[in-house]
Amino acid sequence: MSRTARGRTLSRLGRRSADTETRFLRFPPSTRVRVLQHDAIREDFPPERFDLVHAGTLLCHLPQREELLHRAVGRVRPGSWLVIEDLSVRPVDASAHPLFRNGLYNL
Repeated sequence: MSRTARGRTLSRLGRRSADTETRFLRFPPSTRVRVLQHDAIREDFPPERFDLVHAGTLLCHLPQREELLHRAVGRVRPGSWLVIEDLSVRPVDASAHPLFRNGLYNL
């Protein structure tokens, strides 16, 4: 996601790309991406800090997925973007989690 934001409105902002494993996060210096080693379960960011929060294939692997989703919502500035890309083995309508069930319909 950090890579695809290059050249758009986000390019004038400082960007951070965080993961527990950072060795594959490589960006050209001109993209102004700061790579952070970050554990989403144990560490947090200040509220309303980001214009874009993206979690790709993260929540489906963690038992704390609902708590992490709530925390991610709180990290996005009002009017900004939260992008969750995850795996689902069943229809969203059948999810036990109201945020997943209602999320697609309330965009």
